[in-house]
Amino acid sequence: MTINKIDSRFVENASNGKTIRQEIDGVNGELVEIETDLSNIDGRVSQAENNLEDRGINVTEHGVVADEVTDQTTSIQTIVDALTLPNTIFIPFGVVWNYNNFTHPNELTIYDHSRYDAKNSAWTAQLRTYIKTSNPEIKNANENVLLSPYHPANVVDNVGGTNATEKRASTVYRLNGVSKWRHGMGANTDDTHYIISKFPNAETMFSIEYDTSEYAFGSLPVKGVSYYFVNKVTTSKHVRRYKSHTGSGGFEHQYMIDNALVKREQIDEQGNSKVLNGSGAETYSVDIDGTYSGTKKKVIPRTTTSNVLDRDSESIFSNEGATGGFVLNLPSAKKGLKYTFYNVTGTNLRILRQTGDSFRGMTGNIETLAQGNNVTVECVINGIWEIPINNGFVNI
Repeated sequence: MTINKIDSRFVENASNGKTIRQEIDGVNGELVEIETDLSNIDGRVSQAENNLEDRGINVTEHGVVADEVTDQTTSIQTIVDALTLPNTIFIPFGVVWNYNNFTHPNELTIYDHSRYDAKNSAWTAQLRTYIKTSNPEIKNANENVLLSPYHPANVVDNVGGTNATEKRASTVYRLNGVSKWRHGMGANTDDTHYIISKFPNAETMFSIEYDTSEYAFGSLPVKGVSYYFVNKVTTSKHVRRYKSHTGSGGFEHQYMIDNALVKREQIDEQGNSKVLNGSGAETYSVDIDGTYSGTKKKVIPRTTTSNVLDRDSESIFSNEGATGGFVLNLPSAKKGLKYTFYNVTGTNLRILRQTGDSFRGMTGNIETLAQGNNVTVECVINGIWEIPINNGFVNI
């Protein structure tokens, strides 16, 4: 009986209306598709194997155990010591080892995908690459190169969501495993800043807040370096702003403490300057030729015995509020120091010099008991107090 006759006999009994030949042809077609899929899988497996080979010698194929428990540093060292260099090794997930206990030879690249952090004895998501060259004279000999004509970029993407404490992303620079500098986004858990900071305390040295054009130093500017700012400079407690001020082509320098404006300095195109208080009232000005205007001497009332300081030079001292006599001790007589003393209460006011110093024309110290008396002392020669003005102070 031929196959065609068998087909005609059983076609009526076939549930799908197909003949046996049609069923066989369909199965053959499915087998061909399966063979094609298997071939594709073989190709992908082969490509994966090639990719692993590109990463270097897989240490687990040479005796290293990825059991997530046993330290394999010595085994990895044994493998490396037997290699012909240059070479590359690949450390897969699950291998416990410590790079700091490993001797890294020149011309060996290590792709560490173990994800083991030996410093903290913890498993992480870190993938590390260790590169070492034998020729330190070649600039950037240990560099990773990303080459493309279409905007090559290294991307650090924080996907922490809305968790404010995770709004950070950084590149950290270390020396012998010790963190020294980092740069990235997220000063003070805020994702609007770019920062450069130094360790060990991760102190912010420079930051940029792009949405307000803020440029900030965390320490004093370095001598010999020029800094240019378009808006303002910030430190942790003080803010210094540089900007053009209304009505001139000069600039204004503002000082702020705890976000309160306390002082302003303005310089015009000719170099003349003036100083204003936080509310904008002018206090004094200095022209380019050195001419001062608006300056006032500081008046310092004292009621008990105390020391006169170098930094109070050019100030006026009084005994306003005093109910009895007391002594004011001058600092060592140094060129340029100058003080004026007023007796405004009529109580005893005595001025004492330092041992080794002298008052010109006096054998001892000076004092007054009368209200309204005053004296000015200034030093032109170290060790000697001149008395250009003396109204009622006497030698004692």
